[in-house]
Formats: sequence, C-alpha cells, structure tokens
Amino acid sequence: MGINKIRGEQIKDESIESVDIASGSIKAGELSQEAISDQSTIDSVDTSNDHLLIFDASSDSLKKVAPTNLGIGGGGGGTTSFLPTGSLYSLVANLSGSGAGMTTYNPAFTAGIQFIPLRKRTISGVRFWANMTSATDFKFSIWDKDQTRVLTKTVNISTTNQIHEITFDSSYTVPDENIGKPLYASFYYTEGSQYPRSDSVIYVPATPFIADQHWVVKYMGVYGSGDSFPGSNASEFYMIEPIFDTIDE
Repeated sequence: MGINKIRGEQIKDESIESVDIASGSIKAGELSQEAISDQSTIDSVDTSNDHLLIFDASSDSLKKVAPTNLGIGGGGGGTTSFLPTGSLYSLVANLSGSGAGMTTYNPAFTAGIQFIPLRKRTISGVRFWANMTSATDFKFSIWDKDQTRVLTKTVNISTTNQIHEITFDSSYTVPDENIGKPLYASFYYTEGSQYPRSDSVIYVPATPFIADQHWVVKYMGVYGSGDSFPGSNASEFYMIEPIFDTIDE
C-alpha cells in the first residue's frame, strides 16, 4: 500500500527544495493570515539583500520578507521581474492617458499621493498633469512621515493640457530613518477653482504597487483641507509623483 502521508519527523532540514514544489501546489487559501501579519514592518534599509514586499491590511503597513528557499536569488543588483514595463514608471503619464485625466471644481484643498522610498534617494522635484481652463498658481510640496513639509515651491501652471515637471529650489535626500516610511507629494491650488484628478486606475496597477525598484506607491489619492498636510484618503486619484535626482546605493 502506498504512503499518502508525511509525518513531521520524516521531514529533515533542507530536505525540500524549491524545485521540488510544482507550480500551483500551494494555493493562496492554504496560507494563514499569520504568514503576512507575523512579518516585521519595514523600519530600516537593507542594501545587500533582496526582499519580497507584502502589504498587511490588518495593520495597514508595508512589510518585507527575505525570499530565502523560495527559488529567488538574493544580493546583486536586485530583480526587475516584478516591476512594470521599464525600469522607471510614470504614474502621472498613465493616469493622464486615454482620457482618464480630467479637471473638477472644488474649494481649495491639498491633494497628492502617499509613497514609500525603498532605498536612499534624493528628491529634486515633482511631475504633475494639468488641463486648466485658466492659468492657476499651484503650491507643490514634499512631506515626511512626521507631517513636516520638507520641500515646497509655488508655480503658475498654464492652460496647456500636458505633464509639467517642477524643480524645487533645493533637494531632499531621504534619511535612513525615513526609508520604508510614508512620504507625500502634494499640490495646493491657491485659487480654488479647478483641480486635476482621475477616477480610473485602468491604466495603472492596483495600489500598493512598485513604481520602480526604489519606491512604492501606497495611495494614489490623499488630501487635506486648505493648505495643509494631506492626511486623509480620497476616492479619486491625483496626478502627481516625485522626481528623484540621484540614486545613492
């Protein structure tokens, strides 16, 4: 009679390798919630090893797990197999594509995105889409996890339907303690007449998603009343993203 069970004492350390597990042999429903919730929240940078990124909905936090014994190599320059096409990903370009972008009237407020840097990067500006019926002053800002505005610049945006690139007068290098922590890119339209937005994510992956190997988009829509920190989640999406100046490995 054949053996159809394997007992715990029959399993030795390293006796099962990734190549022994056939595709589809482990189903998502067979993984308990603890497989994610027991992982550690990202609180430091690791520049020598690759990690898988997972989002724990129960604690609203981004976590990492080492891909050891999963058949994924570590170290080196990392892998791009899980990234969107191309090494750089433009959230703004995709949200404004195929008629997804629009403008709407609303009293003045701050709108933007929440993103998470995965490595040490220097932010020099923001990329922004607009299609205004009249030229409007926009105040662009980068905020850190402590709700402190670390970069800001006010620019008059023309009525041209296009993507604008705004360069701050100074730059912000993400400190080690903020790697893996939320940052925010936002705009505040001072005249309170119109603001650019999108109602559709047809053209981008569902959040949270990896924009490139250096940063993750966690929320495409955050806002605050007036010229304030964008600490609330919106049901629409705002076409702004950070521009990184240098890559410090």
